[in-house]
Amino acid sequence: MLSTIPKLAFHCNSSKGRGTRAAGWVADAFVKMHTQAGASEAQAQQSVAQQVLILTGGIIAWTETHGKRPIETRGQAWDGKTLAAIPL
Repeated sequence: MLSTIPKLAFHCNSSKGRGTRAAGWVADAFVKMHTQAGASEAQAQQSVAQQVLILTGGIIAWTETHGKRPIETRGQAWDGKTLAAIPL
């Protein structure tokens, strides 16, 4: 189902709680899926680390760096600015 989505970025306000936990749960499920498909644990961990990301500093840091967008522009394509992430 998620094979067409190259990366999943998780966040909450500061990425110190909910976003980090949710990313961990998804990463654990992906590792299990990869190992059941025949990958070694190390291969699965490496693959998942490149796919499941956590936004450094959460949405608070994002808005401090990039500013807030008006409600009318939300949901439009991302402008291509870099996205800092921490590995799991």
